[in-house]
Amino acid sequence: MENSKVWAEKAKQIFREHPVGMGTFNSFEDADKVALAVKEAVKLGYRIFDLAPAYGNQKEVGEALRECIRDGLVRREELFVMTKLWQTDHEVDRVPAALQETLTETGLDYIDCLIMHWPSAWKPGAYLADSSNGGRFAFELADVTINETWKAMEGLVEKGLSRTIAVSNFSLRLLRDLLASCSITPVANEIEMHPYLAQPKVLQYCQEHGIQVIAYSPLGKLGYRDPGTPSLLEEPVVQEIAQDLGKNASQVILKWNVQRNVVVIPKSLSKNRLELNADVMDWKLTENQMEMMKQCDQNFRLVRMHWWEFIDDYEDFTPLDYGMNKSKDVLKADVWQNSVKKIELNGKKEEIGSEMHADLIPLALEDWNVKQTELSKYSVKKVVHLISTGAWEPDSDALSVTGKKQSTAVYGRLLGLRHMFGEDANKLHVYADENASVETAQHALGLVVSSWDPALKKVVLDVEKEASVTKEMKEMLNRVEVEVQSTGSVGRNSSGTQLLQWILSNEDQHTIVVWHPEMITKFLSTLQGEIPQLISNNLCTGEMLSFVLFK
Repeated sequence: MENSKVWAEKAKQIFREHPVGMGTFNSFEDADKVALAVKEAVKLGYRIFDLAPAYGNQKEVGEALRECIRDGLVRREELFVMTKLWQTDHEVDRVPAALQETLTETGLDYIDCLIMHWPSAWKPGAYLADSSNGGRFAFELADVTINETWKAMEGLVEKGLSRTIAVSNFSLRLLRDLLASCSITPVANEIEMHPYLAQPKVLQYCQEHGIQVIAYSPLGKLGYRDPGTPSLLEEPVVQEIAQDLGKNASQVILKWNVQRNVVVIPKSLSKNRLELNADVMDWKLTENQMEMMKQCDQNFRLVRMHWWEFIDDYEDFTPLDYGMNKSKDVLKADVWQNSVKKIELNGKKEEIGSEMHADLIPLALEDWNVKQTELSKYSVKKVVHLISTGAWEPDSDALSVTGKKQSTAVYGRLLGLRHMFGEDANKLHVYADENASVETAQHALGLVVSSWDPALKKVVLDVEKEASVTKEMKEMLNRVEVEVQSTGSVGRNSSGTQLLQWILSNEDQHTIVVWHPEMITKFLSTLQGEIPQLISNNLCTGEMLSFVLFK
């Protein structure tokens, strides 16, 4: 164990001295080009290299590193080579064999850090079924715990085969559980981290416990971003700071993380970009610029894998700001004699009519930012989130959740609203019409179960035909109580007033409704006369609108 402490201290030293490492994932392509880039990186002073069996290029990268050592460009002890333990190798007897395969493949005598790639164990035999967009794997879960796998990894440190060990994609909960039982503290936690996903709580916890945070995708998943997702390089605040400092956007983004004592591992095959990425040591962002960068944080994950749902985001992310767009639009509701009489958007007040539905006030616009403190002053009777089936049109901004494409805007807002309302946000009510319900309902359930778990306790499916509740939907909901109603109480032939009355008569305090665009249009038209400035039919093309009913 003494050696493990010495090696851990050496690791921390190299993290301090070389905070920019090189990632080697390249979409399972062009291993030879990656190897050439590794040689250039060594010449430029890179010393940390992030490998993984799953990347399919460890042999070529290992050869490149050995050539650099042989040519006198670097000594082996100056390098810090990290590799991963893949999901199929979590079983105790497979852990040493997996590392030995990496040592054979790379031609190295030891690894500086073996990282548990994901906190998910698979049975042997899993395979890459689709290499696009980060990869999709066919797999079965294995019955082995994280602690059992970690114990086997500790044995590799004792044998000197891996100098240190670490984790990746670990939440606060998983870190706490591991630290409560481990003999060797993980030297690092490699996680997605960039200005869109600042994760200050996870960063603080790791730093307090001597765990180095290593940021993958530190520039925001440039290689295979989903169409329509935002680009960090184009963020106005990033561009402004870059212009002021005479640097480019990538350098500003990397320096932001390095200045937070985070190690970054961007990837590039370009010598010029490798050189620019490494230029972060002799200049700083000002305190004001670091504060400006906080505007980018949306708690937005660009990397989502079909085998892992980040169910601890509800704790790990900053609750009040989660899911909110970065606009400055702020909506306030004023209460007088237990009734909402007016609303205020950016300082402009709008009077509210006296009809019964006037109290159903929009919480969210296309660009919105409602803080919990704005709502805590009032007594909330009901919160309704209205999602259009247009949110699942093929051309909408989308991400993959449980194998389906989901609107990133809806996903982020659901997570944000769940944070705002806590355990009250525990029930989903889906209306599914006969013509287009099954696919839409499955998509909606996949999105909500993944974004709200573990807050979600019950799902009510309001369908025109009970037969439309498919086996897949029931399996998806096996963790929660399911109630099926075949009332068909409202549908595409219902008037806007009937739709409104249906929402108001629903007894659930926190409800999500998925409707066809025709139904949305009727519903919005009913409210249009009362609050015209705050209703947008853009909802029908893939957005989400939320309402609050005050007591």
